[in-house]
Amino acid sequence: MRTVLGTTPAVLASAALALLALGVAGCGTGGLRAVASADAVLERAGARGPDPFTASATRAAPTPLTRTEQPLPEGEGGKDGRPRLVAGDTPGLYAGLLARTGCDARAQSRLLTADRPRATAFARAAGTPAAGLDRWLDDLTPVVLRADTVVTAHGYAKGDVTTYRAVLQSGTAVLVDARGVPRVRCACGNPLGPAGGGSVGAPRGERWKGYEADEVRAVAPAARPLSALTLADPVHGHWLERPVGDDGGHDRAVREPSASPSAPPSEPPDEEPSPESSGPWETVPPSTDPGETPTEGGQETARSVRLAPGAGG
Repeated sequence: MRTVLGTTPAVLASAALALLALGVAGCGTGGLRAVASADAVLERAGARGPDPFTASATRAAPTPLTRTEQPLPEGEGGKDGRPRLVAGDTPGLYAGLLARTGCDARAQSRLLTADRPRATAFARAAGTPAAGLDRWLDDLTPVVLRADTVVTAHGYAKGDVTTYRAVLQSGTAVLVDARGVPRVRCACGNPLGPAGGGSVGAPRGERWKGYEADEVRAVAPAARPLSALTLADPVHGHWLERPVGDDGGHDRAVREPSASPSAPPSEPPDEEPSPESSGPWETVPPSTDPGETPTEGGQETARSVRLAPGAGG
């Protein structure tokens, strides 16, 4: 298990390059449509948002996250509307509760595989072979965002994949990959990718209380695959480790990290990565259905945790 408390500039620069590589990694242009606007869609934690791939896979009876003294990774940037870039292996970037998750990855897999065209479109947007989609989902880890986070989101409308930038509200349940990058939003099943370091722009949608563009985070891939994530429990003020790809059954309580989380690199890139393609894209905005009823969920269910004396990180 590798938990990073301090990260060198060279490693952080590598994380930024990995972010760009992931953003343009190949899945081809077929059936994918992108939104050219840099303005991000604001998506509340419990709402399904535009162009949902599936019904919600969040767990019932969410418990609101609360403010604590646990440090939130500061990140680099946060000026002129740019997000603060944070490495995906930074302790406390995500929240969790011991042996409880806000997202059911197996349910998400069942929802997708029940509809072959959607599953094929999802795999294409996620950059993974459709034949291995179940395993790809099983390798992801359920966590909860601790900060408003900008991502590249993919939706599904009229048989096509739409692509747009989104800011996900703190408290949103997501599945992250082995480098700590959000890859699925659990309230709607939409695949996610890095959004780059460009300005968040003028956000579209109703702002929630506490939203500030300069406080939005963007996640850069960790320099190497992780074996576990160090999560904060903002409900009780505790810390825990969750193995990558685990559903919470092997969580263990740990002591507070001994150093403040640090974040990448000197400056985010000026240009946003192309949405997983090197070819031309048609500009089509995500659709919205005024009659759609938002799905509740997206936050962890609480359970009290006590740290045993001598528990180590």
